[in-house]
Order: sequence, then structure tokens, then C-alpha cells
Amino acid sequence: MGIGEAQDYLTATVLGPVKPSVNLCGDVLEGLGIRSVTKGSRKAMNLLADLVEQAIRSVSGTSHKDQ
Repeated sequence: MGIGEAQDYLTATVLGPVKPSVNLCGDVLEGLGIRSVTKGSRKAMNLLADLVEQAIRSVSGTSHKDQ
């Protein structure tokens, strides 16, 4: 299934594939964060990190009265 098909099926934006990785899964489940990303997943993870950073900036940019 391609990214476009996945987006249609899920009715959501799909950034890209994340290849299964025992190390990545273990790191996240252990609370270590993401220490390394396989080459096949790097683009999607970078896009995701950018979106998270933008969301954090937009929240931290609001005044405390707005929250």
C-alpha cells in the first residue's frame, strides 16, 4: 500500500513509513526516547519531529491567559 492509499483509508495525513525496529520500539517503551532511526524511517521521523516542534512553539508562544 502506498502513502496516498494509506491516507485515503485512514482519512488522516501519513508522513511516511516507519520500518519495524526492535531497538526503536524497546527504546520508546523503556522511556529512552528515540536514540537512533533506521535509514528507511529517517525521513518520516524528521517530518514528525518538525511537526512536534511546531506544535510546542505554538503552545509556548501563547500567553498564560490564553491557556
